[in-house]
Amino acid sequence: MALVEEVATQEAQDLAFTNGALIVIRTDLIPAVVVPPVTPPTPTGTTRLLLHCDEATFTDSSAYARAITKVSNPTLSTNGKFGSCADFSGGYLTIPDADSLRFGDSDWTIEFFHKVKTVDGSHDFFCSKGANGNLNNAWYFCLLNGSNLAFVAKNNSVVIYTPYTYASDVTNFHHISLNRIGTELKVYVDGLLFSSATYVAPYEGTGALYVGGWNYTTASVGSSYIDDFVINIGSALRTANFTSPTAPFGA
Repeated sequence: MALVEEVATQEAQDLAFTNGALIVIRTDLIPAVVVPPVTPPTPTGTTRLLLHCDEATFTDSSAYARAITKVSNPTLSTNGKFGSCADFSGGYLTIPDADSLRFGDSDWTIEFFHKVKTVDGSHDFFCSKGANGNLNNAWYFCLLNGSNLAFVAKNNSVVIYTPYTYASDVTNFHHISLNRIGTELKVYVDGLLFSSATYVAPYEGTGALYVGGWNYTTASVGSSYIDDFVINIGSALRTANFTSPTAPFGA
């Protein structure tokens, strides 16, 4: 008989002592170790969405690592600004609604590289957010009729509507940056101020975020290449003229 015995019942304990054990450990009486579930930390930071458009799954490279759903057939093209890019002529992406995707009272930025794929006068939606099939409970940023750069806030209120200089340029990417700066909304193209207006608060309610698509219709309404798509909330990335990026965001 060992001097130390491990047993699992009272009967076995009594027998171990009878047989000369000096220490008997009742394993059935040892409390189970409960490991509490690990709650992932809440992501922080002003970069709320970052699509480098380098993977066919369209991964969100921000700290939020949002789930992204491909609708119809958005594809990757090797004809990107930085390697690959998204081709939204065949479909779009949706990202579930979240408080962290709402602008609130903060300054913010939506920016990306854009290249026209086809000059045909059709709408080209960069992004939108809102209730499906609803024009009033939504906001969207797009090239309307393939010619006018537009940002439309809640209740279908047009805030920016300016003829786009590069609407027929199917050769080059151009950097487009939409910024809320206090009471102003400013659009920079290739680092230069392109258009500005008095800020009108966009729709802040529920509804998915669409990239390369429009919440109002399930039809494909993106017809361009987009690379390095960024949404920043909490500060504006661009407040004055700047040098257009020469590397992917965050690189």
